[in-house]
Amino acid sequence: MHKVMLVDDDIPVLDYLEKMLPWEELGLQLLGGYDESEEALVAALEQMPDLLITDIGMPGIDGLELVKRLKEKSPMLQVLIISCHNEFNYAQQALKLNVHEYILKETLSVESIAPILEKMVQEIEHEKAVISQTERLKKFESEHRSVIKEKLLHNMLHTPLWNYEDWLRYCVQQGVSIPQGAIIPVLCRVDRYADTIAGLRLSDETYSFAFDNIVSEGLGSSGMYLPLDSKLGVILFSADASLNINAFETVRDQVKVIQSELMKYLKTSSSYYIGQRTMGAQLRSAVSSMLARKDTPFYDRDMTIAVYREVAFSIEDLFAHYAEAEQELKRELVSGSKDELKEILSRWFGLIMEKHYQPSAVKEWVLKLMLDLLIKLRTLNHYSSTYSEEVIHQKILNVDSIYQLQDWLLAYIEQISLPQSDQLMFNSLIVKAQNYVAKHLNEKISTEEVAKHLHLNPNYFSRMYKQGTGEGFIRYVTRIKMEEACRLLDTTTKSIEEIADQLGYENKSYFNKCFKAILNVPPVEYRGQK
Repeated sequence: MHKVMLVDDDIPVLDYLEKMLPWEELGLQLLGGYDESEEALVAALEQMPDLLITDIGMPGIDGLELVKRLKEKSPMLQVLIISCHNEFNYAQQALKLNVHEYILKETLSVESIAPILEKMVQEIEHEKAVISQTERLKKFESEHRSVIKEKLLHNMLHTPLWNYEDWLRYCVQQGVSIPQGAIIPVLCRVDRYADTIAGLRLSDETYSFAFDNIVSEGLGSSGMYLPLDSKLGVILFSADASLNINAFETVRDQVKVIQSELMKYLKTSSSYYIGQRTMGAQLRSAVSSMLARKDTPFYDRDMTIAVYREVAFSIEDLFAHYAEAEQELKRELVSGSKDELKEILSRWFGLIMEKHYQPSAVKEWVLKLMLDLLIKLRTLNHYSSTYSEEVIHQKILNVDSIYQLQDWLLAYIEQISLPQSDQLMFNSLIVKAQNYVAKHLNEKISTEEVAKHLHLNPNYFSRMYKQGTGEGFIRYVTRIKMEEACRLLDTTTKSIEEIADQLGYENKSYFNKCFKAILNVPPVEYRGQK
């Protein structure tokens, strides 16, 4: 339904139009009829109609001034003038304001106005389709650009007889501007990528698109971001003469801004490793060397900004300590001391960090330890584990740092230490809460309302839900509503206002804010993405 507003100080005419026109049959939703133009202006600015039907001669703001003000806010607004003025100057002013139709009140009837409204509705639908198609094309162009940049980096790294000057020309042909002369390469990594993607509930493609946009906007003309994949890329900074003295500090300051923007708009922690100043001909060698040692940051904390350096890992055999660690953990697992389990894990991780064992050896050691513990767990019926061998293997394989690995293991111990009866109760309540959300998507949903439905204290329900899912309940509600909003934007022609209203949002601005918080783009930019 497209929204329409009536404005006329002639109350009989206003009543006639409100009651006699078949609004729904015409595909229109009547927002309201107003006999005061000032009141209509306030209402329209709060909820903009698609179509305005207005008189001209009214006290205060006349009809033409009302049209002018609303057109400034919504240039696509369709306007039908209904007036008793049959003078050329009024018609001339209406034409200047791009008024679509002009009817004299003396000829006004349902039979005369209905065909005009049908035609205007068709124009509205056509304009919305054009806007939607334009947004789709813009989206495709941006996504295509990210793919092009990824191919350019792969071209540099893997072309057998690579030549810097030829590569630069190829970049220009593809519409990508690489800094000329000396360059400072910076390795850019998404911290805890698997956890980040899971938390945002975005596909790799959508996330990469959003990440590339934010980094590129932060760089401006000072450099170029080339993605290697969804979680790793290279920023090429121009290293002109002004950077010779304090190159690291200058690049670090620019990187800090990008790091902050990614956290603000994409809830993404990222780390950066600043390489040495290099001339173009040596760029391939410098970037290849940095990317070949992707395990270097394994022992670094999140949000690191540092000079890139090669790290020597210990050649000692970590598995020499395996039997001792396994025995300790199994003993505490049987005794049921969760705190002791955590303390033992923390102590072993302290040793691993101190020795700097090979990251691959650390993952293999932890994987074997967890699989052996899983076998032990299956003999303890009062413990519950929702992790299979495949899930554990995938979780550990996707870990990027020792700190992420430690955090995951501590959370795993927390989960397996929960008595099975309690775990089943938690799971049941969580499922009931999620079912409630699914059935009431068109309403405003609060923690208090759902807690009452489950006969729980709101604070207890909130803590329980976060503990059981790792996600706050209100964020879950918002995410599910935004997923439905995405579906409606992709598969229907409903306006953003209609979708917001359908999902229980009274305020369009708040809906837009929630949408951008989850998807990192406002709904009008997202529209059309398939």
